[in-house]
Amino acid sequence: AVELHTRVSREFDSTVGVLAALGADIVDPVCLGVDQVVRQAERQLLLHEFRDGLNRYLGNHSTAIADLAELIAYNERQAATVMPTFGQDLLEAAEATQGLHSAEYAEALAASVTTIGRRLAEIFATHRLDALIAPVNAPAPKIGKPDGPRLGAASIAALGGYPSIAVPSALVDGLPVGVALIGVPGAEHALLSMAAAFEDARGPFPKPRYE
Repeated sequence: AVELHTRVSREFDSTVGVLAALGADIVDPVCLGVDQVVRQAERQLLLHEFRDGLNRYLGNHSTAIADLAELIAYNERQAATVMPTFGQDLLEAAEATQGLHSAEYAEALAASVTTIGRRLAEIFATHRLDALIAPVNAPAPKIGKPDGPRLGAASIAALGGYPSIAVPSALVDGLPVGVALIGVPGAEHALLSMAAAFEDARGPFPKPRYE
């Protein structure tokens, strides 16, 4: 479910090998089927909820900015100072949403949260898994140079309502990448034990390098 470049994929394979050496029975591959529909639905979900949450927060606090619309207008007036590197495309997209009682939000909720939760439940039941193992994400992009949308393991777990724990596993181009262990609801103790066992086997983690 996560787009990987070659080195991230290779490091993930190495992590799976460590877990297998610790005694884990590996079921590979396991396909969750996160497609473009789910990705777009997650984006719409976040945009709707961001606008609603920010407007409620600003409405409950005494600030010079009353809502997201005023924040966007302020940023436009002060663009040279507050937006020297990034624009506010996401803020504008959030402002264009229709609210949490709209049909658009209900559709996004069903296509993301409901869909991922159902798929996770099916996978755990079908393969009788104790945990799913997935790369957390690719290395962080350089500031001002985003490398496209991502839907990593943390997003998958959060959407489905499943607990997860992320553990650093390797450096790629000097930056850390990690592996996520996702378990069924209530499996937090088991996930912590698995993560601790992996960290013990991995050994001390090298310091990241900024290149």
